[in-house]
Amino acid sequence: MRTRSSFVRSSSVILTLVAAAMALAACAGSRDPGSGTPDAMVVTTADAALPPPTPDAMPPPPPTPDAAPLLGYGEACTANAQCASAICIAGAGCSRACNIDLPNDCRAEHAFCVPLGSSLHGCYGSITTGPDEDDANLHIGDSVTRNLVPLGDADLFYVENAVPGTFLIAVTPQAGVDVTLEGYDAIGQPLGVFNDGGNGVAESADFMASAAGAFFIVVRDTSTSTGSYTLAISSM
Repeated sequence: MRTRSSFVRSSSVILTLVAAAMALAACAGSRDPGSGTPDAMVVTTADAALPPPTPDAMPPPPPTPDAAPLLGYGEACTANAQCASAICIAGAGCSRACNIDLPNDCRAEHAFCVPLGSSLHGCYGSITTGPDEDDANLHIGDSVTRNLVPLGDADLFYVENAVPGTFLIAVTPQAGVDVTLEGYDAIGQPLGVFNDGGNGVAESADFMASAAGAFFIVVRDTSTSTGSYTLAISSM
């Protein structure tokens, strides 16, 4: 009996241990799977390392500077593309196109209308004339009468010579009017200035042309009174 009792107690102890083990196992099986072992750190979203911030977008490139404004009449230039008129005359600056058939078409620019090549003409040089419209295009053999008004007025004439030769330019003013006769070649280069007389005295000059072409004549009032004059151009 004693032996059996010991066996029963021992068996009882074993059963008790087994039951305890099973209970622990059951507890372990029912544990929240996310709890992990006591030594393991549970990383929460708040603790997770955030990805590096997206760098700011690259700044836009600097704006392309506006093209330089086109140059106006008389401004220094080195190429046609720099001028608003697309006409650059070396050493003279930006020009503009003019119409040689319109008398003194470059009056506003105080310049001559000169040939630039082919059929193109442009304003070039320097000449001051009056505000009136007494200017004219003439031919050899023409004669015109004009008025010098106001004081200091000057009239510009473009003269075409169809053939080479020597031509007489004569200006006869009315009494009391003193005139100066000025000559310029086809590109406005001075040929001479003539003022040998006084009030009412005619002025004249010879012009020799070695080839067909053109030249300019200016009749300028240099007196203290206004009045008329007659300009005549003839072959010699």
